[in-house]
Amino acid sequence: MRDMSFLTKLGEENEKSKSGSTINGMTAEEYANMLDQKAETGEEEPYFPPQPGSSAAESELPTTTIEDMAAPPTAPKPSADPEKAGGTPKRYSANSYGNSAFMSAAADDRTLKERRLAALKESSEGKIAGFIGAVLGALLGTAIWAAIAWLGYLTWAGAPVVFLSVYLIYLMFARDIGTSGVIVILLLGIAGIFVGNRLCFAVSVFHEFTPAGAVVAVKDKLSEVWSIFLKLGEHLDKYGLRNKYGNNMLIGYFSAAITAGIVFIRRFR
Repeated sequence: MRDMSFLTKLGEENEKSKSGSTINGMTAEEYANMLDQKAETGEEEPYFPPQPGSSAAESELPTTTIEDMAAPPTAPKPSADPEKAGGTPKRYSANSYGNSAFMSAAADDRTLKERRLAALKESSEGKIAGFIGAVLGALLGTAIWAAIAWLGYLTWAGAPVVFLSVYLIYLMFARDIGTSGVIVILLLGIAGIFVGNRLCFAVSVFHEFTPAGAVVAVKDKLSEVWSIFLKLGEHLDKYGLRNKYGNNMLIGYFSAAITAGIVFIRRFR
């Protein structure tokens, strides 16, 4: 509004000299408070009664007059600041020409990356719930990878599945991811990939070890796979799978590292 520039200039003049200016006999602060009262009632342009002897008094038109005078010996007490009392900030009074919420709100000049890194350090994640979720995610990802191997497909592609499962279920349980969350996800992702790759080769060895057409109960199959899992090194040498096992592990970790980089960069860049 046009009164704002006037108040700014008037405030600067009052700060520089002891003598002040008045508007219809009011100081700048009193005038600003009156503008606030008018704004609260929905009147954008306040009405001032004409001064005696002015031309506006004869024509009965509202006017705003400004006159210079010496500052009074005792200035009137300023009204209570509603901002300090928790009230609504004023548009005109209460430092409205330099320090109000309308004119000098501090802007957050941090980059998006800096804000996300700050959120990473100040995360409100549920660490215990997140850890439980990460463990469940590792088990789920490993089970999916083993199921693929049970169908006869021995592949490294289960490694990214394990990592994503750990990441997503951790986030589901913890509701957020902070520094500790990143560490938990990485550690359980590494452990889950190791166990998953080993379990897949145990399943593959079981298929190689079991005679074709043999009927074995599911319980006995699982027991046999677990026995092979515990002594996998012997079976890898027996069936010539040592190199394939190592290559599958390396490629799995590499693919999971790429997946982790994409996931964390998208979240915290």
